[in-house]
Amino acid sequence: MRRICANFDDESLDILEKYSSKYKGSTANLLRRALLCLKKCEELQEKAPWKKIVAYVDKLANMEHMIIDITDGKAIFTEIGQGSEKFWSKGE
Repeated sequence: MRRICANFDDESLDILEKYSSKYKGSTANLLRRALLCLKKCEELQEKAPWKKIVAYVDKLANMEHMIIDITDGKAIFTEIGQGSEKFWSKGE
């Protein structure tokens, strides 16, 4: 392990104190956790832009949408065919 000293502005210090008390751990553990979170976020951004990630999370969190694989979607729509007006109006 290596010791690191850092200076924080007031806003960063407030955030640090908030989450230190929330997770009831040491500041060092909180900073380790934050660094792992940053690493995961950057790995996700390599796969998809941040705006898309946030959009998907927003849609899924509200339980109003679901993610369907394209091949599954094609199979569903092939099975449905044209569908009736009644079917398509239910989705509105």
